[in-house]
Amino acid sequence: MRLKKSLAKLIAWERVARVATASATGTPHLVPVCHVLADGKLYFASDAGARKVRNLKANPRIAVAVDLYSDDWSNLKGVMLQGTTRLIEKGPRSTRSIPTRRRSRSRRS
Repeated sequence: MRLKKSLAKLIAWERVARVATASATGTPHLVPVCHVLADGKLYFASDAGARKVRNLKANPRIAVAVDLYSDDWSNLKGVMLQGTTRLIEKGPRSTRSIPTRRRSRSRRS
């Protein structure tokens, strides 16, 4: 499924996403990650021994939430993505596959 342009823009703009995984036994795990959206795919890096990586090896299903919080609730925005993952192991392929993120804009306060 392709993302609507407005949702892709929100995902690309925000610096933090929340990644939800579950272990083989169904125990949930939710953590923030810094992500990159490139060519319609969402990437994030993690240590090979991290719980989310262990969970994804046992159960590749994932949910990712990206949101823009505002004290004015009429301005709240967010998107949740659900799907399956493909892990890219460290090595020459990973450095070609995972785009780098460069930010030249200033952050909102």
